[in-house]
Amino acid sequence: MNKAERERSRLQREQIRRRNLRIIKLLGIGVLVIIAVSLFASALSGFVSSSEDQNSSSGQLNISIASSVSVAPDPTPLPEPEDPRLSDPLLVLVNSENPLPENWQVTPKTIAGEEQVDQQAYEDLTALLAAASESEVTLWIASSYRSVDLQQEILDRAVQNRISQEGMTEEEALEDALRTINRPGYSEHHTGLAVDFNDVSDDFEETEAYRWLEEHAAEYGFVQRYKKSKVKSTGIDNESWHYRYVGKEYAQEMERLDLCLEEYRDYLKSHPKSA
Repeated sequence: MNKAERERSRLQREQIRRRNLRIIKLLGIGVLVIIAVSLFASALSGFVSSSEDQNSSSGQLNISIASSVSVAPDPTPLPEPEDPRLSDPLLVLVNSENPLPENWQVTPKTIAGEEQVDQQAYEDLTALLAAASESEVTLWIASSYRSVDLQQEILDRAVQNRISQEGMTEEEALEDALRTINRPGYSEHHTGLAVDFNDVSDDFEETEAYRWLEEHAAEYGFVQRYKKSKVKSTGIDNESWHYRYVGKEYAQEMERLDLCLEEYRDYLKSHPKSA
């Protein structure tokens, strides 16, 4: 083999060696890449698993804490206890907005001839009339207990009088009559605890009898039910002759506080009696 052939053979071997080295190098790089990818994937899988475990543990902890800690509900305020005095029959409220209670019962007792009052008011009213007589004050009972039917008759008569005597229309007459007369079922006279004295007129306010009642009525459990100063609360014009029995204790306290029955009941709601 001459020199040229030997050189050519060497070059071929060198080319083969370099090619083999490139193949080995490429294979090595491929293996390294595969190993790196495998390691990365394994690490990533471990991280994700760890995160899930932590989240799961955190959730379990939160659930455990939530289940072990009881949250107190917002306290519901208890209703204020109603003053028992508001349920006392002596303070029953009967007016244009409050009809006589359905279960109301009157035990009538005749006084001063043919008038009747409930037995709760009988003794004190008898004592009041006697005291007035001893003071030489003339008092008599013009009206007291009324049935619903009698109240209807009185209202109808008052309306007719206004129509015939004052030329009012029926609507005007009824509106005017209701300023001093309540509708049937809404009159205090149904309770047997209300009394009209003497002439049942505005002139009564100028009499000695009225002045005596102003000073002494509460001592016997009676209050003037409708006063000029209380029209806004009662809805009834001044009636100097109309008195209501509420009992001595209530009457004297109402006089002291200068409260009508509507106002006094509101007062009891805002100042309940302590147990």
